[in-house]
Amino acid sequence: MKENSMFSDVVESFDGWVLKYTLSHQKPFYWKVDGEHNIFIRRKFKHWKPEKVSADVLYRLNDYMANGSWKYLANNVQKLGNGTEIEGLGSFLYRINPDTSFAQLSSHLGAIFTNADVWECNKSERKMKFRLSDNKWEDKINQYYSIGSCHLLC
Repeated sequence: MKENSMFSDVVESFDGWVLKYTLSHQKPFYWKVDGEHNIFIRRKFKHWKPEKVSADVLYRLNDYMANGSWKYLANNVQKLGNGTEIEGLGSFLYRINPDTSFAQLSSHLGAIFTNADVWECNKSERKMKFRLSDNKWEDKINQYYSIGSCHLLC
């Protein structure tokens, strides 16, 4: 598993898209953030088509994390679809948008927010959990994105 620190991560970028990997399965994806705090993610599963996670959803997600308790990743497609998934990030996103593909973005958001030092991760391969470590997520995400998008240009 790669080290989770915004300053030790080596990333690649193109046209503002920053390469990252999910924490557990190390699946590659690209991401960027805009000036309104929306995050856009491209992943192979979706033929690299950009998917938007709105700032509204991100504010709601970080409010969900605000009590500081550990939250499971909880994004199993089958369990989300049949209503048996445990409470966690994926099931929270699924309640906002009942689309299992959207809920799976919890893996990508987990990698982004953990590497930006907004969330902590228990680094478990199974039953991965996260908790809030810094509630100033907008600044941390922008700083982390700036480091990544500058990597090849600076």
